[in-house]
Amino acid sequence: MITFEDQINEDLLCLAHYFEKMFSLLEDAKSTEAKVPMTVRDGTEAYAPRVQISHLIKPDMLINIYAIFDFWIKRLCDNKKKICNLELGWKDINGDNDPQRYHKYLTKYAGMNLDNLNRDYQGIQSLRSIRNKYIHAGGHVFDEKDMSKMKSIKGITIDIGTIVIHDEFVWSSLDNVEKYLIEIAEDQT
Repeated sequence: MITFEDQINEDLLCLAHYFEKMFSLLEDAKSTEAKVPMTVRDGTEAYAPRVQISHLIKPDMLINIYAIFDFWIKRLCDNKKKICNLELGWKDINGDNDPQRYHKYLTKYAGMNLDNLNRDYQGIQSLRSIRNKYIHAGGHVFDEKDMSKMKSIKGITIDIGTIVIHDEFVWSSLDNVEKYLIEIAEDQT
């Protein structure tokens, strides 16, 4: 019988393989983009024309990681409700954001002890924050409070108001999601 754990591992393995190919594409894109001549606008400002794709690759990776997390955590919460014969579902739990709702559902309502996953949970919250900035603001940070918050995340820097995602953030986000989901899945077998 194929378990949730098996299915999650397969999805995450596929995603890691995809990322390896995307990092290779990223290097090729950067090399090509470095050869594009700068253009001067209004005689004062130099910029590279928007033939670039390198700036799209890492945000896409984060969106994919979060999508897998969101897909599987909902199924794991639904399964927990079923196997424990719980009255409420994760949708009935209030929280500041979806990962908090899922976490509260599993810990406070379903009674799971996820204390050993606090670092991974915080990593998922950081992933959510960065992903949301790309989805809702194109990766731009406009206010000082957000900028300070983003700068405090390991593997993230800010360059002229734009979030820069370092490779380590991509891989640590994938690792956080894997550990979090697998431990919850193991509890359900």
